Order: sequence, then C-alpha cells, then structure tokens
Amino acid sequence: MEGLKKNFILVAVSTFGMLLGLIGLVPFYPVSWGASIAFAVFVLVFLWQIHAAGEVGYECALRKKPALVFCILGLVVAAILISRDTPVPVPLVFVAVAKNLCFWFVLYEIYIFKQLYTPAATGRTLPQKKNEDDAAVKARHDVSAVIKKKITRFSLSHAERELYSLVGLTTVKKEILSLKNMILAQNKRVSVGLPPIPMSYHCVFTGNPGTGKTTVARIVAQIYKDLGVLEKGHLVECDRSSLVAGYAGQTAIKTNEVIDSALDGVLFIDEAYTLARNEGQDAFGQEAIDTLLKRMEDDRNRLVVIVAGYTDEMKTFIDSNPGLSSRFNRYIEFSDYSASDLYEIYRRMCEKQKLELSPEFECALKELLQKIVDKADRSFGNGRGIRNLYEKTLINQANRLAKKDYDVSELLKLLPEDLPSDC
Repeated sequence: MEGLKKNFILVAVSTFGMLLGLIGLVPFYPVSWGASIAFAVFVLVFLWQIHAAGEVGYECALRKKPALVFCILGLVVAAILISRDTPVPVPLVFVAVAKNLCFWFVLYEIYIFKQLYTPAATGRTLPQKKNEDDAAVKARHDVSAVIKKKITRFSLSHAERELYSLVGLTTVKKEILSLKNMILAQNKRVSVGLPPIPMSYHCVFTGNPGTGKTTVARIVAQIYKDLGVLEKGHLVECDRSSLVAGYAGQTAIKTNEVIDSALDGVLFIDEAYTLARNEGQDAFGQEAIDTLLKRMEDDRNRLVVIVAGYTDEMKTFIDSNPGLSSRFNRYIEFSDYSASDLYEIYRRMCEKQKLELSPEFECALKELLQKIVDKADRSFGNGRGIRNLYEKTLINQANRLAKKDYDVSELLKLLPEDLPSDC
C-alpha cells in the first residue's frame, strides 16, 4: 500500500467511503438525502480512479466491463437509499440490502486499491517499452501522478484564484496566463529529458498608479513558487530611496543588501525610471543599476526582478541601457480602471464592512465615478483614489450621524449626501 499512502486525496476518499459504508451496519437506520448522494459521488469518484489507472496501463483487478457493472450497481444502491425520502414506494427489504451493500462496496474498493497500487503483490509486472528503464516505467505507471495531473488541470492555485478575483485587468490576466503556460511547457520539456529553452522571468509593469501592479507582482511571485521557478516566492518591494545611498561607494552596498533579501523571490522596484535621472548624469542611480544587472546575472536562478512605473518613462528607461533591454523583454500594461470597475471596487469595500448602499446612493456614486474617469489624467489614482473616496464617504457619514441619536442600522447605510463634493 506504499503508493496509496503517498496520495492524500485517495486516502481521504477511501476514508470517507468507509465511514459512509458504516451505515450498512444498522439495516433500518434512516438514510438522509445527503448521505445517499454522497455515496453516489463516492462511486463515481471510484470509477474515475479506475479510468485513471487504466490510462497508465495497469493490469487492474477490476477493469472496463466489471468496473462499469460495479459502479452501476453502486448508483442503483444510492438511488434506492435516496428513494427513502421520496414518495416512490420502495420495499423496506430493498433499502436494508442496499445499505448493507454500501459497507461491502467499500471493503471491496480497498481490495481493488491494493491491486492498483501494488501490482507486484499479485505476481503481475508493469508493461515496459523498448529501451525503457525501471525508473521510467515506474514514473509512467504512477497512478498518483496521473490523478494529481487530472486534478491540477481543472483546478486553480490560491495565487491564480486571487488573480482572477481582481476587478478588471483583463489584459493583465491573459498575460499572466500566457506566462504560466510557458513555464508549464518548460517544465514538461525538462521532465522528459529535453534541454530547457532559455527564457527570462523578469517583467516590466507599466501603467498609472493604483492599477494593481504591486498586488499582481505579489501574485506572480507566488505563481513562480508554485511552478518551481522560485524556492520561496516572497516579494520585496523597494524604490530609489531603498537602493541609492547619499554617499559615494555606499549605493552598491545598500543595493546588494536589498537584493540579498529578495533571493529566491521577486524584487519589485516601483518607479524604477527614477534610477536614471538627468539622462545618465545620476552617478548614484547608475551605480544601483550596474549592481542590479550584475546580481541578475550572478543569481539568475534565484532572483526575479519586476520593475514598474509610468508607461512612457519605463520604456525610455529600459531602452536607454542595453543591459536592461536585454534582460527585460516582457511588458505588461496595466490600463486605467473604467467607471464600472471603480464602482465594483467600491462595492466590494462596502460589502466587506457590511455597509448597505441605497439605490439613491448607487446612482449618485456611479455618476460621480463617471465624472472622475472623464476628467482623469496621469495623476488619476485609480484604486487608490477609490480608497480615498471610500474613507471620505465614511467621514461624511460619521459627521452626519453625529448630529443626532442613531442606531446600528443607520450606521450601516450610506446616503447620497455622504459622498464628498470635492472629487
């Protein structure tokens, strides 16, 4: 049962199935809809596991037609159990038999699992291809790996769920997905013995403030960790003041210290273009850039750098230095939020604090946000501006309520007059 112990998912399913099967010990104990449906799901999962084992070539103890018959019988049992809560009359003896079958189904499944995971115990050998060693055969017939691959294909990591939960940023999400797919393809090449294709994981995030660049950088760092690019996947944020010292010779030391803290993770440099002020006449900033470029080469397997800032300034900054342009070739543009995006951000803030938006308030808020977007320039705060608007609204609400006695219901309701007029 060594293989079974390696796979937590299968162990959990088997344990759940066993506990569920214990209802068969008491023949006339009532069975709920939930337990009956759960048993049906249990049977379907078992069928799926048999199919996964078949894909990797196991000579299973239970295959194809016998497996199908086994699972159909299991679904019939589940249907009989479910019928206890329906107007359809079913003889009590059928229910009793079905409940007892639950128990024996689970016992038989454990036997089948043993056959799946220990083929040598029954005298069977794994099919071997020409010029394939034992390790390769074992890897190809690893049922746990097959099932894990199937689950991963249809599931998202925590970092990906966080990315897709962000408001707007449609283009950004597509770019991150493309980056992830490239890394997966790279990992696939390495796993089959092919040489890896040289690729850069460094990125340039361009766009106005408040568009989520730092948030996405943190998510990208976690995705890099999940895919094996980085060991830790932490994010170290910095700017010019964090890298540049006030005296000659100290900038390299200060920059190296920041880079050391970011090893095995992502170094995120905000407003990176400020490192190259006055068209190359900034000696301190140039020293920081030179130190960064050297460390990016020396620690290329342990360090990913993401630089961010205004679109035009960042392109000028990268193009001004051959070392930067050769290392940063992945640009991701963060567009300004639309009025509907800003409304959704505001609504989520209110929902998190259980604040109620009256219909009148919603209309007034949407009109205000549209006016803000229409007159927006490069200083437009986007998400940051919405946080400021939200805080001003709460201040106005507090001042309005302070003039009278109020209860909690009034505290949780926002009115149009709470919106600031100076936006």
